[in-house]
Amino acid sequence: MNDEFTEAGDFSLDAATRLVRGLLMPWDEVSRPSNVAPISFARGTLKIPRDVTVLNANRRHDRHDPVARFTRTIDTERGLVAEFAIANSDEGDTFIREHAAGKLRKLSPEVVNIVRNGVKAVSAALTGAGFVDEGAFKSAALFALNPDETVDEAPPADDPAAPKETTSVISDEFVDEAGVKHKRTITTTTRTETVDGVEKTTITEKTVIEEPGTQAPNPEEEPPVGVATAPNTLGTGDFSAAQPVTKREAFATFEAIRSGTFDAAQVARLHPSFASQAGLFALNDVKYDGDGSVQPDERRAQWVDELWDGREFVQQIIPLFSHADLTAKTIKGFRWTNKPAGGWWAGNKNNIPSNVPTTAPATATAEMWAGGHDHAIEHQIFDTPGYFESYFKAMTESYADDSDLKAFENAYAGATPIEADNPAGLSIGAGFSALIDGATEVITAGKALPTFALVAPALWKSMMKTTQNNVLGYLDAALGLEAGSLAGGGFILRPYAGLEVGEVLVGAKEAMTVFELPGTPIRVTAPDTVKGGIDTNVIAAFGTLVNKTTALQLVTPYTA
Repeated sequence: MNDEFTEAGDFSLDAATRLVRGLLMPWDEVSRPSNVAPISFARGTLKIPRDVTVLNANRRHDRHDPVARFTRTIDTERGLVAEFAIANSDEGDTFIREHAAGKLRKLSPEVVNIVRNGVKAVSAALTGAGFVDEGAFKSAALFALNPDETVDEAPPADDPAAPKETTSVISDEFVDEAGVKHKRTITTTTRTETVDGVEKTTITEKTVIEEPGTQAPNPEEEPPVGVATAPNTLGTGDFSAAQPVTKREAFATFEAIRSGTFDAAQVARLHPSFASQAGLFALNDVKYDGDGSVQPDERRAQWVDELWDGREFVQQIIPLFSHADLTAKTIKGFRWTNKPAGGWWAGNKNNIPSNVPTTAPATATAEMWAGGHDHAIEHQIFDTPGYFESYFKAMTESYADDSDLKAFENAYAGATPIEADNPAGLSIGAGFSALIDGATEVITAGKALPTFALVAPALWKSMMKTTQNNVLGYLDAALGLEAGSLAGGGFILRPYAGLEVGEVLVGAKEAMTVFELPGTPIRVTAPDTVKGGIDTNVIAAFGTLVNKTTALQLVTPYTA
């Protein structure tokens, strides 16, 4: 064991097992008199915690940078040997790389509560260790010693009431925000004495920071003649780290931290180790998006289903006519070409009147309508909100549009065409004149009550701009054979883009019958086992029969 380590502070490191073993404290070896008064520790003077695993080893005596934990200590004739387990952390990995690069090659003990008698330590307590570039003995001073301390004689054994004073010192270096290296020493003194039978303990702490190229002054010494000292208060903007922190300053800084009015320099005065860590007391940014935030594509968006795309299509033609359920693809019926008729009869065994009725077949074939798509199955298994509802609504609207146009085309083709009368000299205009012409023919030739009129858009505009003081009443007289009236009853007058310029289609509801499958359109859904999708079909059948062509009058513009 004595030959295991050449000098104090030597240690071995096994990167594979992450274990460290080294000579932490040599017995009876006097530290080099550099920045501290020389001191030596005899075997038995250093108090070791019963459970050493509570102690850490750090880098360069920075207690905020632990990289290993004590696993055990061994008291040998040469000195105190310590074993450590390197932390399984990024800091531990960095320490291993630094050691491999030739840095942090020595062990340095951290001790507190030193009681000394001259150069010899009477007692002290081990609180940790640091991995440093130079060791605590021979090549560097012991970490825990105060460079300005005087020799504290141990109290005589026969004077138990004499004051007892212990000192702990932390010395290290830090780099400020400007990149300048400073040396820092923090000394804590604990004094215990008995006054009138009552034990009293006083704790004082001194912090000294050396500016680059200067020797740290002793806080206990008076400043040289002619050298002004900075006021030791907060609130003046002077938080020079070279001035010791008073108790009043400390409480003022705590209050500033609580109220959020502190600055980095003020915190650094409270404890110099915060000089390069001013952000410790600041609130760091947590942004809504960007680096380090929850990315926008990871947030659930507000879902609003299908966007509005104009008014839903409303059929204009089909509701004008009679409606029936379609039960077969072929629609058959008949119409009278010469209706059965009777007449006045003289009676008294005379022959009753009789005519020759004739019929003609009426036939129509229903047309099929369909649409289909193959959807990704994800819409079903992940339940895209509103997707299939909106899809079937759009397909139903497509059928409604197509069937309404087909109904108009069939009615237009089956109507009786007539030419409008000459509107010259009429105050009601060409549009209302043509409407009256068509309505008259529906009533006289078709023997039906007109229920609607479709007007070419340009003509409809001119009609709506006509002064109507007498027009509506005039039309009511012509069309008001029943409850329907233009002024506010059941007669429908609307523009329709399918008509040619100047045309008006006037008709009765019974003039044509529209046939549709019940529940049209029919929906069919099936899995696509080849592509792994969902197949949807929308199917309908539609047909019309013009019952009476004379009950549909297509009025064309007057030509001279």
